[in-house]
Amino acid sequence: MNCLWVLGASDPEMEAIERLLSRAGQKVAYATVAGHRVTPDSAYLADGTNCGFPEGLAPVFVECMVHGIKPWLVVDHHRPGDPGYQVPPEEFLPGSSIGQVISVLAYQDNLPLDGADAAWASPYPVSPSLFPAGTIRYSPTAGWLVSSRPSRYNPVSWHRVSQEVLFVAAADHCLAAAYQGRCPGVDPDELMRWRAKTRARYQGRPVQAVLEDIARARNALAQAPRILIGGVPVADLRGQEVPELPEAGAREGIPFLATPRTRPGTRTKVVLQCAPPEVLAAWPEWAARNGITDLYGGDPERGFAGGYLA
Repeated sequence: MNCLWVLGASDPEMEAIERLLSRAGQKVAYATVAGHRVTPDSAYLADGTNCGFPEGLAPVFVECMVHGIKPWLVVDHHRPGDPGYQVPPEEFLPGSSIGQVISVLAYQDNLPLDGADAAWASPYPVSPSLFPAGTIRYSPTAGWLVSSRPSRYNPVSWHRVSQEVLFVAAADHCLAAAYQGRCPGVDPDELMRWRAKTRARYQGRPVQAVLEDIARARNALAQAPRILIGGVPVADLRGQEVPELPEAGAREGIPFLATPRTRPGTRTKVVLQCAPPEVLAAWPEWAARNGITDLYGGDPERGFAGGYLA
């Protein structure tokens, strides 16, 4: 099956997905609204792509939706019904979007195995009859593995996923849980160092500047007033602009409310992040009482939810 991979809003994970797809020789497009690439606020409201929908290519939507187009496959973990929704941190790789992309490419025999961004290896040949191509599983001795289709030219049926990809997947799927050591194969201290470097590169700033923002965000969390949601104190930083707040919240394990910056003329978004299950369970009722509508998220395995002020 030849696919058109339609990508949602740009972020570090999406850039990693695009690099992987490009190395695999896949056709990539961006979801658009009125000709412009979607943002996180508009990713599921797209009206087209930057290249249309070429005939003969099956559309795969990666963290986005395009009005009037039925996808052949959805790669996502944000909303109920998504393949990665409610996948626990212990299974973060198959639950993450980049892990789902890896699985599809392996199933199609399109997974690049020559290193570089992927840095694949082949530690353990295993009979393909036991696991179909595209299966992702964790081995305490070998790490995270993905199965491929053996052939006369490629007799190895398992390939190890690189540490770089594991960092991308854990950070995007369940950052707070990863910092708590709940993601097999991901060391929290190494993840912190990697996050600082990659976020600095993505933002075009020095690493030290990012670290200073994280320190300020930690201080803001410590000083923020608390409100009770589900009987749990939640730091209330609504109305404040605090760079690197999600990173600080995940590192400290502190649930918080915030209102991220949005484009002029768009609704105010309210986000709840790093929240334990009892907070997420109480979120819909609390949000309704506080004028927050169009709720999304609420996955207890990922600890986030959100909505918009009416």
